[in-house]
Amino acid sequence: KKKKSKKPNDAAPAIVDTENAMSEEDRELKERLETCVSTLINEGNEASVTVPIRLKALDVIVTELRSATSSMTSVPKPLKFLRPKFEVLKEHYGSIGGDEG
Repeated sequence: KKKKSKKPNDAAPAIVDTENAMSEEDRELKERLETCVSTLINEGNEASVTVPIRLKALDVIVTELRSATSSMTSVPKPLKFLRPKFEVLKEHYGSIGGDEG
């Protein structure tokens, strides 16, 4: 075990910014999921974001959720990160399938 030093500059701040409190891996996961959501809902209405690209973004989200929920000891991080986007995802759920036909 590492011993904590008693230096004054090691004191934890009273309010912790959640972005700064996340590990690098968590930040990357959150960024990847947010990028996928943005691609999936095609926020910019870009013509280059085709249905196959949107489906690939959905596949990445599903894969992240499945791998994180394989052992349910706590709320999986992908679910925490996607929670603010849930309503938007629900609204766009049917639109991808409709674009194919």
